[in-house]
Amino acid sequence: MVVTAARRPQVALDTPWAVRVLQADRMRGTGDGRSLPNMLSREPSVLLQKTGPGQSSPFIRGFTGFRTLWLVDGIRLNNSTWRDGPNQYAGTIDHFAVDKLEVVKGPGAVLWGSDSIGGTLHARTDPADPALGRAGLYELRSASGERSVQQRIGFQDAREDGWGLKGGISSKDFGRIRAGGGERLSHTGYDEQAADLRLDLPSGPDGGPALSFGAQTVRQLDVPRTHKTVDSKSFHGTSVGTELERKLDQKRDLLWSRLDFEGQNGGLVDGAALTFSLQRQQEDQQRVRTGGRFDERGTDVLTTGVQLQLESDSDVGLFTWGLDAWHDEVDSYQTDVTIGSSPPAGAVAGPVADDSSYDLLGVYVQNEQVHGDFETVIGVRGTYARADAGAFDNPAVPGNDPSTPGNVLSTRESWNDVSASLRGLLHVDDQTTVWAGLSQGFRAPNLSDLTSDLEDGGVESPTPDLDPEHFVTLELGTKLDSDDWSGELALYRTWMKDTIVRSPTGTFEGTTPVFRKDNAGDGWVHGVELRGERRLSPEWTVFGSVAWQDGEVDQFTPAGIKVREPISRLMPLTALTGVTFEPEAQRWWIQADVLAADEADKLSLRDQSDTERIPPDGTPGWAVLGLRAGVTISERASLVLAFENLLDKNYRVHGSGLNEPGRNLVLHGRIRF
Repeated sequence: MVVTAARRPQVALDTPWAVRVLQADRMRGTGDGRSLPNMLSREPSVLLQKTGPGQSSPFIRGFTGFRTLWLVDGIRLNNSTWRDGPNQYAGTIDHFAVDKLEVVKGPGAVLWGSDSIGGTLHARTDPADPALGRAGLYELRSASGERSVQQRIGFQDAREDGWGLKGGISSKDFGRIRAGGGERLSHTGYDEQAADLRLDLPSGPDGGPALSFGAQTVRQLDVPRTHKTVDSKSFHGTSVGTELERKLDQKRDLLWSRLDFEGQNGGLVDGAALTFSLQRQQEDQQRVRTGGRFDERGTDVLTTGVQLQLESDSDVGLFTWGLDAWHDEVDSYQTDVTIGSSPPAGAVAGPVADDSSYDLLGVYVQNEQVHGDFETVIGVRGTYARADAGAFDNPAVPGNDPSTPGNVLSTRESWNDVSASLRGLLHVDDQTTVWAGLSQGFRAPNLSDLTSDLEDGGVESPTPDLDPEHFVTLELGTKLDSDDWSGELALYRTWMKDTIVRSPTGTFEGTTPVFRKDNAGDGWVHGVELRGERRLSPEWTVFGSVAWQDGEVDQFTPAGIKVREPISRLMPLTALTGVTFEPEAQRWWIQADVLAADEADKLSLRDQSDTERIPPDGTPGWAVLGLRAGVTISERASLVLAFENLLDKNYRVHGSGLNEPGRNLVLHGRIRF
């Protein structure tokens, strides 16, 4: 079942969206199970870029960063400091605590609001399982290619009446990566600690709401960004970094509560859910450069959220309607030190404006109607966004000293939008559906757009007069789910208007390129994605997928001339094929597959300036072979052994800052007690 597409449980076959549900426990037993975003590496139309070992950022249909929306149990992970391009924040979701990862491709702005352009990714935890009663859990994942050991100890207690308690603690130790051909990648290890708890209370015998509570905490320490340092390795002509060290500490804490109501028969509301959340995300970056220079910068964001969702079943269809409100309080800082020189110097702000706030308010309604074999889904959302940037650097005044007259700026901006979506689905028969959708998307400028002075891979100036971005996506697809065949095909095209593009100016601060930001990005991206599975016999199954995309967007050359060039990190033609053998009435299985990508040589102007991550002629194509097997030892114990990249290929996913592990032996085991 998928719940993200329509904000209610649905069978994927009956959903007029391109959707996929990944079972997290199965994915952890593969080479893709290192982290939650890594589980998307085999999904069609998903390019899993990795800036560093703890910094994976999926591009969905050409979009990433703040143009994809991440949810954790329905709570927005996105906040107003997220930057353009790849970021690392999805890595702060502990994949051991996640039961399902839902992927909804294409715009979800009507139901989920700003940022849901390329897709929506929903990390879900399930209530404790009554069938297990009171039980403990130990889970281990170890991988030789990354010298990692990840462990989790969990517990649960559940009753048939719906009462349940579950939780756990996770510990992860990542070591030095060994790339293909035996190349050792220095300074690619880090540590992570996490804990989580969930409590579910059923409604009483006389009615009333059911209550759920959740808490999560994650700490990542000394996560390296190796490609910026002298420890990086050149790959097909990429530049080696000049910094001596760059590392990040990431912290995330989340508390949420949800009340679920059942309406009275004949009433206006048949069901309702009220959710409160409080989430804190902290980021601290330390950088050591030559000449005795050291700087530290970061953000501290506290996000308060309220969501009200209602359902009303009427003579004219099912209405899903409600509102959501999000408020960010943002602190930002930077300290610069030169050893043997003046005392540490504070800056006006860090990555974004200091002492700032950001508000996002949405009201939405969606109607679903059934007309025989044909279903329609019509929705609309009104959005209000406001940015209050307290203090940021004035680019017209030299330096970033807050005591310099005129060097501190502030601004307050607000925007409104109405976005709509129209979708239809036809049941050809019990096993086949055809669907189509036309959806608008909207993204208001955030604090990073307006006030950031440091772009991913370059330097940029604050630009407080930017306008919202607008998108329109047309989709057409078909799905099949029978005893012997399953799969889906989707075609899409997204038109972009006024997107905020970062273009190189041709100037540098030291060796770092300087960028400009403009609402210049009119353009398009389109593609096709196909995924299928064929059961040849009760024991043998073949599977595969293929995805292709192309896209262009307006951007500026260093001479200030507007040109239309490929979108950044355009996904190359990518395909997966494999076979699974699982004997009937047996407890074991074996699988082999090949994942391949074509050469990625269509580069944006921004890509061409990103010489530390992207080779001058583009990223070479690659193909890797994997073999894995699993056994269910008992009802309470299972073991999976995977041998990834069997041929020890030295390769890099397009746009990444380091190469993938070479020959990699992965062990994953679970035992309940």
